[in-house]
Amino acid sequence: LSDIEDAERDIERLSDELEEERNRLQQLEDEYGELEDEIERIEELRPKAEELDSLEGERQDLRDDISANKARTQDLQESIRALEEAEDPVCPTCGQELTEEERIEEIDDRRSEIQSLKETEEQLEQEVADLEEEISEAEEASEQVARLEDLRGQLSAKREAVGQAEEGIAELKDEIEELEEEVEQKEEVEAELEELDDPRSEYQEQRVIYQENEDAADELDGA
Repeated sequence: LSDIEDAERDIERLSDELEEERNRLQQLEDEYGELEDEIERIEELRPKAEELDSLEGERQDLRDDISANKARTQDLQESIRALEEAEDPVCPTCGQELTEEERIEEIDDRRSEIQSLKETEEQLEQEVADLEEEISEAEEASEQVARLEDLRGQLSAKREAVGQAEEGIAELKDEIEELEEEVEQKEEVEAELEELDDPRSEYQEQRVIYQENEDAADELDGA
C-alpha cells in the first residue's frame, strides 16, 4: 500500500509541475505572438523610413529657395533705397538716367516683386513645416526599423523557449502516465490478493494447525 501512496504523491507533484509548465508555455506563446505582431507592425513602417533621405533632401532644397528669396529681397530693398536717395537716378539694369516718373515706376516694380517674393517665401515656409512633420514620422519609422534585428533575435529565443516548454510538458505527461499505469497494476494485484483472501496468510494458518496436530499426536504417543 505504501508503494501506491508514494506513487500517488509523485503523480500529484508531477501534475502540479505540469500545470505550472502549461501556464509558462501559455505565457511564452502570448509573448511570442506579441513579438510577431510588433515585427509585422514595424515592417509596415519600412517604406516610410526609406523616404527619410529623400524628404531631407527636399527640405534642404526648399531652405535653399528660401535663402535665395531672402537674398533677392535684400538686393531689391537696397536698390529701392538707392533709387530713393539718388539725386540723379540711373537704371540699375542698363545704367541709363531715369526720369522721375521712371524712377517711381522702377521703385514700384521692385516693391511689387518684394511682395511676390514674400508670398512665395511664406508658401515655402509652409512647405518646410509640412515636410518637418513627414520627416519626424520618417525618423520615428527609421528608429523602429532599427529595432527589427533585436526583435527578431528575441523572437528566435522565444521560439526556442516554447519548444523547450513543449518538450518538458511531454516528458511530464509521460512520467505521469507511467506512474498511473504502475498504480493501476499495483491496485489490481492488491485487489486480487484481497479476493483470494491472501493465500499467504492461509498458508501460515494451515502450518500452525498442522504443527498443533503434530504436537497433539506426539503427546498421545507418549502417554
